[in-house]
Order: sequence, then structure tokens, then C-alpha cells
Amino acid sequence: GVILHRFVVSAFIWLSAGAVSKRLVWSFLGILGGASLVGYYIGGLMSDFSPKGFVLVESVVAGGVLHVVLEVIRFRKKEN
Repeated sequence: GVILHRFVVSAFIWLSAGAVSKRLVWSFLGILGGASLVGYYIGGLMSDFSPKGFVLVESVVAGGVLHVVLEVIRFRKKEN
């Protein structure tokens, strides 16, 4: 599932190549690939977490995603 998700994200980054330089696109793709590998190896460590620890990590990640989504909504409201 993660590989399919990363493929779609990478495709959108690649399609944005017309708006930004190729160097920036390759940099983003490299960071995305590196982050995927780090996440893969850290995922093995998370299997040793207690249920409370796992919930804590999940809540931090969900809060980060929610923060980004709300910032995009706020930014778009300012544009209009």
C-alpha cells in the first residue's frame, strides 16, 4: 500500500516539473525516497511499542497532517 501511495505522490511531483526546475523535482523525489526508507526501518522499531506508545505516535502524525490541511484551507481563504 505504501509503495502505491508513494507512486501517486511521486507522479504528481513529477507532473509539477513544468512549474519548477527539474533539480527541485529530483530533490523532492530523493527526499521522498529517503523518507520512505527511513519510515520502513523505523516501522520495525514501532512494533515493539506498547499500545499507548503507538497511539501517541499516531496522534502526533495525525495532528501534523491536520495542521497542514487547516493551513492550506486558511491560505486559500486569504487568497479569496
